[in-house]
Amino acid sequence: MQIVQTKFPKALPIQEAQGKEFRIFSDRRSLHRGDVPVWFVYVHEYAWEAFLNHTMEIYSRTGHEGQGIFVGKYFRDEFGEFAVATSYFGGEGESSHSHVEMSEQCLTLISSQCVAEDLLMLIWVHTHPKFGAFYSSTDINCLRTNFYMPFQIGIVVDIVSRELKGFRVRDGEVIDFGDLSLYNGEPARLFQPYENERSPAMRAQSIEIRRKGQEAAHAPADELLREVKAINASLPTIRDLLEGLLVRERAATQEVTNGGLLAEEVSRLRKDVEFLKELIPKGEPAQTEQDVLDSLTSPLERIEAGVKSLGLQSDKTDTLTEAVQFHSKELSRQTKLQVITLALAALVFLLLLIRVVLRP
Repeated sequence: MQIVQTKFPKALPIQEAQGKEFRIFSDRRSLHRGDVPVWFVYVHEYAWEAFLNHTMEIYSRTGHEGQGIFVGKYFRDEFGEFAVATSYFGGEGESSHSHVEMSEQCLTLISSQCVAEDLLMLIWVHTHPKFGAFYSSTDINCLRTNFYMPFQIGIVVDIVSRELKGFRVRDGEVIDFGDLSLYNGEPARLFQPYENERSPAMRAQSIEIRRKGQEAAHAPADELLREVKAINASLPTIRDLLEGLLVRERAATQEVTNGGLLAEEVSRLRKDVEFLKELIPKGEPAQTEQDVLDSLTSPLERIEAGVKSLGLQSDKTDTLTEAVQFHSKELSRQTKLQVITLALAALVFLLLLIRVVLRP
């Protein structure tokens, strides 16, 4: 994604703001019920819901990341400067389990709408489903290159774990940013994303889960039982591969501590490996074969991407790179032949139970 900045707008005095949607910010001390940060970002609740609906639909349909841009106005008052995001535009372009890119056509359309409505691109937001809220080196470069203006920030959201993190560019460096709140209308109030949920499972319930077709339920029980036994026999090998990968990663981390590696990159790689280990069922598999393959593809891609990033920072990571690539390929071969039927395990137990119940 490449955005060419054509103007450098200044913050508009809030007293000159036009439109009732900005009246609630004329008295920010009451809105915050206390001290007001010198720089703050407000996102309308409806715009946030539009972002969640857009990216959840992408994830439920493809398992991929999603992204978009919040647009709005840039103001100042006696307390400092602040941005108010009133609308969300979903991004269109290439995407995968671990990568998302906005097309030039989409950016042009968003830019044209901003010009027509006298709005600014305020926030670049994208998702990391199941991988946590963090910025990769690619994300850092994107923010530093495209959203570096004083009124702009970036947000990354794990829409499955329901966590997020903000960033901004200051003096050319990407730093954490947490002065962000959602807001709604009458009476005006501020609150944090996901704060209104009654339970952590509410968002997950809106994500469509693909299930196995009915024909699978009619497979012979003996055949299913043989497949389950074969799967169980292969699980130790897969777990050993993952354990070896984790051990090598930890050893490499200790060896290159003095070589300039970023701790964040190493931590992200470790998280991906741990996530892979958790995907291997422990007696109660409940996913379909497609779910398993989709889940495995993303962490494998992230592990390879993490290794490449580490390799750019230190020659000492060559051994780690080779080991991860070897184990990733080995895992791919194993999953194609063996892990594809993991979900059948749950069906076997159900079928056996049904046979017992229905037996005359």
